[in-house]
Amino acid sequence: MELAKSFEPAEIERRWYEHWESNGYFAAGLDRSKPFDRSFCILLPPPNVTGTLHMGHGFNQTIMDALTRYHRMRGWNTLWQPGTDHAGIATQIVVERQLDAQGISRHDLGREKFLEKVWEWKEYSGGTITRQMRRMGTSPDWSRERFTMDAGLNKIVTETFVRLYREGLIYRGKRLVNWDPKLHTAVSDLEVVQEEEDGSMWHILYPFSEGPIGDLAGLTVATTRPETMLGDVAVMVHPEDERYAQLIGKTVRLPLCDRDIPIIADDYVDRGFGTGVGRSPRPTTSTTTPSASATICRRSASSPSTRRSTSTPLPGIRVSTASTPARPSWPTSKPPGCSSTPNPTSCRCPAATAPAWSSI
Repeated sequence: MELAKSFEPAEIERRWYEHWESNGYFAAGLDRSKPFDRSFCILLPPPNVTGTLHMGHGFNQTIMDALTRYHRMRGWNTLWQPGTDHAGIATQIVVERQLDAQGISRHDLGREKFLEKVWEWKEYSGGTITRQMRRMGTSPDWSRERFTMDAGLNKIVTETFVRLYREGLIYRGKRLVNWDPKLHTAVSDLEVVQEEEDGSMWHILYPFSEGPIGDLAGLTVATTRPETMLGDVAVMVHPEDERYAQLIGKTVRLPLCDRDIPIIADDYVDRGFGTGVGRSPRPTTSTTTPSASATICRRSASSPSTRRSTSTPLPGIRVSTASTPARPSWPTSKPPGCSSTPNPTSCRCPAATAPAWSSI
């Protein structure tokens, strides 16, 4: 027998792995004579059946393999349960692209025929990730491999969700989701490609409740989020802004809502941003004098750049393409009287006697 000139691990490891697997060295322990506390079972977080291994898989599977082999060598009943996930959305996208190349849509095929195509793709590409696991040398009990869409698993998942729903342990609620208008389904954050887009600067006129004051018909608010105006409860100006000092304490009419809201003073308003007028979309304690503005917990507002808009503005609203300047960030220290570290969504500071919102 001639000794190879170089070590070829691929062939050697493949041959020995086939020997280990065929002889049942990875099979689950079934010795009922062993005490219950001498059993070890771990479930493989199922990777996508149509995917390939990445570094994260390699890391966690190495740990699971080491733990399983350790308990197996101690003589315990062990089971490392392998399986793969159906990756429904990712698989559907791949299959639809294949059909598009043939000039066919899933609607043309119908539900049953389309499902057949999906299963065909699963059978074609589904073995890649488990072959990679074998190539790594992992030692799960392959005789027990499962797929999340197997008849038995699919049935028990359905039964479990129905039972939990009837027991009131899970419920359907309204949530913000990533909606795919083509697939007509929600997708997870991991399946969304994030893209930055330029926004628009909207200038919205809030007319004075009692009619024009001098040459002013009202206060103009510059904002990148006009959709939040329906919840406004006040408009804010800086107490030292001479342009608006005489208007503090008066009221303006909220556009679209026909509701009067007060003009209040808050030294957090950035006089250099937009028109120097901010909005407060949550309950506040209005101030009638500049000195009444107190230290408060404030919410950050990182400013996106602006985007040109082709939509037709409502009366009193105009769009600007000027860049939005940066504004102060959320503070990390607690204001006097604040019971908790400032938090942009949950802070309820007892020291706050003025609105806690920047000129968004």
